[in-house]
Amino acid sequence: MTAVEEIQQAQEEDQVNILEKTTCLLLRFHKTGLIRKGNITKIQTTADKKRLGLNKKILVSDNYDNMLLIGRDLRRYAKKREVPGSPFAEGTHLVPVGLVDDINDKIDNAETAFNTWADMFVAEYPTLVDEAETTLDDQFDATNYFDVSTPQGKAALRSKFWVERRWFDWTPASSKKVSSAIAEQERKRQATEIKDMALQVKAALRLGLSKLVSHLVERLTPGPGGARKMFMPSTITKIVDFLELFSARNVCGDKELALLADRAKEVLAGQTAESIRENGEVQTVVATRMSEVKANLDKLLQEMPERAFNLYDDEDDDE
Repeated sequence: MTAVEEIQQAQEEDQVNILEKTTCLLLRFHKTGLIRKGNITKIQTTADKKRLGLNKKILVSDNYDNMLLIGRDLRRYAKKREVPGSPFAEGTHLVPVGLVDDINDKIDNAETAFNTWADMFVAEYPTLVDEAETTLDDQFDATNYFDVSTPQGKAALRSKFWVERRWFDWTPASSKKVSSAIAEQERKRQATEIKDMALQVKAALRLGLSKLVSHLVERLTPGPGGARKMFMPSTITKIVDFLELFSARNVCGDKELALLADRAKEVLAGQTAESIRENGEVQTVVATRMSEVKANLDKLLQEMPERAFNLYDDEDDDE
């Protein structure tokens, strides 16, 4: 088999792997917003008011904020477990089939909590409106609020809060529903997208592990004069979480990266942030062995075509 044939075979395997080993999740938390436009004419300023805008928060509620936290935490949870590189917009995740039940159970729990906070928000709503009338003073506008004086009004407000969850497979329209020409066009488009995605998945996972290992090595490498550096527990927990989920997320079967992930697991086996931080000898051993992993990761990244990183959209690092 020639090199070109090997590449073509690998691409076909990647396409099959992605389609067979993943499914799609649409996840959205629906709610009514609390930001409205204020009345700028009531604001005293020497500036040209035509060039200004004024927003106001019409209610302040811990119950509402808790709903936001539930949504944020669940999206992070799903994002950490999705296959990086999907072409979908924010809120839709490409999920390894091995993690579907885990994520679905997490959504069940989040949805229960979300509905509890939503019920409490609706119950406190009249009190919140009374508070807003006092605190917003001349910016209070009764038309910004739901009339919850009737059961119908409460139901209308409650209907604004719900969790949308849809599991579906990513397939183009068939010739039974659209013309043969359109179906063929979509098939070719998807085939191209999947080839790009396979490249992007490899790049994202390689770069993701590289960043975590590089950061750990940097933190464990003594500074000037041999001074130890401080590092946060998250330095360890992030890399451990990545390694635990790696096998399920490695839908393209990147064997070279899998070997390095296993090596990193071996290095960190039985270690915690505290055991590494408090023992200089352990620090040295971990730093030395992880440096070897880092060097090999650097080689893998160098082997990737440049366009793989042009496609790559960096993962969320906000925690």
